[in-house]
Amino acid sequence: MNYILAINPKHEIIKNTILTLMLVMGSLFIFKMTSKLESSEKHFVKAIQDEHKDIDVAVLPTAVTQAVKKDFKAATISKAYVTYDEDYKLELNVNSSIKTVYITAIGIWISK
Repeated sequence: MNYILAINPKHEIIKNTILTLMLVMGSLFIFKMTSKLESSEKHFVKAIQDEHKDIDVAVLPTAVTQAVKKDFKAATISKAYVTYDEDYKLELNVNSSIKTVYITAIGIWISK
């Protein structure tokens, strides 16, 4: 009867190894799922930020119109769009061609 109560060291090592592997794999699975969620949130936020709403050229901030006059002397603003975070997409008519540029509300150019 006493031999039944004795713990076999081989079984204990195997049990500990299996438990350790299960914990490691579970942790990796949770980490991977968290990464996927963060990635999808970033894409969703980016999609919202990239939506441009058509606005009238007359309501553009003064800093934007001054930056266009300064850096594109021969250009006229043909269309203007605003994003959720108040960046502007402008379509400029420069020498009979259309050029699309991006600018912040305070007149800083954005490269895209």
